[in-house]
Amino acid sequence: MKKGLNVFFSGLLVSLCLLSSCSGEESDKRYVPYIFNQTELDSLVKIKVAILDEAKREDGTLQEKRFYLGDSVKYILTYNKSGSLLNASKYEGAHEVWTENFYPNGQRMSRFTMFTDPRTGESYYQGPYQSYYQTGWLKEEGFYKKDKPFWMLPYTENGLSGDTIFYEYQEAPENSSEPIEIP
Repeated sequence: MKKGLNVFFSGLLVSLCLLSSCSGEESDKRYVPYIFNQTELDSLVKIKVAILDEAKREDGTLQEKRFYLGDSVKYILTYNKSGSLLNASKYEGAHEVWTENFYPNGQRMSRFTMFTDPRTGESYYQGPYQSYYQTGWLKEEGFYKKDKPFWMLPYTENGLSGDTIFYEYQEAPENSSEPIEIP
C-alpha cells in the first residue's frame, strides 16, 4: 500500500512540476522588459564604423540622432524636450523596417513592423506588432495590413488574454458623407 501511495504522490509531483513549468514558460514570453541600447550605436561612432548626424531644437536640446552604418542601414532616434527617447526606427536603404515607441522611463511601449512602398517611398504599418505596459508586460499583439489593424489580442497586466478582435473594413462611397454600418 505504501509503495502505491509513493508512486501516486511521485506522479502527482511530476505533474505539478510540468504544469508549473508550462505556465511559467507562457508568462516568460509575455514579460519583455526592454530599453533601447543607445550606447551600442554610440560606440560604433567612436570606432568610426557608423556616422552620426544630430539635429537640435532652437533651445539646444537634442531632437534627433541619425546613425548611418555603411550605405544601406540607418537608425533614427527621436527625443522629447526632456531628452527621453520617444522612438527608434530602422531603415535598410530607403525602406523602413521597424519602428519602436518608448515610455518616458525608457521601457518600450510598442514595436511595429513597417513596409515601404518602392513606387511611392511611403512607409506604413504592415505585419506583426506588439504593445507593452510600462512595466514590460505584453499589453497586446496583433497584425497590421497597410496601416490598418487586421487582428489584435489584448492582455491584462496580470496575464489574462481577452478575445481576439478581427477588423473588417468597407470602403465608403465617394460622394457619401454618411457613416457605413457593417452588419
